[in-house]
Amino acid sequence: MSAPIVFTGLSLSQEEAMTLLAAEVRPPVKRGDLDQLSDGTVAAIIDGELSGGSVVPLDEIRRALRRGVKISGAASVGALRAYEAREDGMVGLGWVYQAYCTGRIRGIDEIAAIYDPVSYRSLTIPLVNVRFCLERLTTLRGISAEEAHHAMVSLKQLSIGKRDRRTIVLRLSALLGRDRVRKMLRLVRPAGDDVKKSDAYELLRILAKGSNN
Repeated sequence: MSAPIVFTGLSLSQEEAMTLLAAEVRPPVKRGDLDQLSDGTVAAIIDGELSGGSVVPLDEIRRALRRGVKISGAASVGALRAYEAREDGMVGLGWVYQAYCTGRIRGIDEIAAIYDPVSYRSLTIPLVNVRFCLERLTTLRGISAEEAHHAMVSLKQLSIGKRDRRTIVLRLSALLGRDRVRKMLRLVRPAGDDVKKSDAYELLRILAKGSNN
């Protein structure tokens, strides 16, 4: 049986993916990639291109599933497409996937980020990670659910290019107060509470267990 194919780079680096699973690791999925997979291939989609005609279309995923390609997804584009193709046989898991299923996030806005096309290093923060931190803070009673909602509404007004850490912290400070935001950052650390990376880890760990059985 051939090794699984994993499409990643942003949410989880290709180097990290290879330490978790004996797989063929490829760059973020784009239009045409799934059409080239052999029948019966096991594929995991974590990241994908989001610009214009490059994004992998839902019809391409459905064609692959009908050919017997086993596709799972999490974290980013994988979570979105898994939600959209859940009734067609694509498997989704993780916090981001569940957020799509419950309607807390929609479309690509919150998973999108600007990144270096060579290293895949993210240059902006995907808002889904901020949402995860804000929801954790409501559980910890650092802020109210209403405050978290208003914060997300305000942050979503920022263009993707302006969603860097400094701008996000300044926007939250204007909404909630600097002292409160300092306390919030001590409770949750955006770098340590990277839900996209956590979901990607979970997906690959499950695939690794399946391949070892």
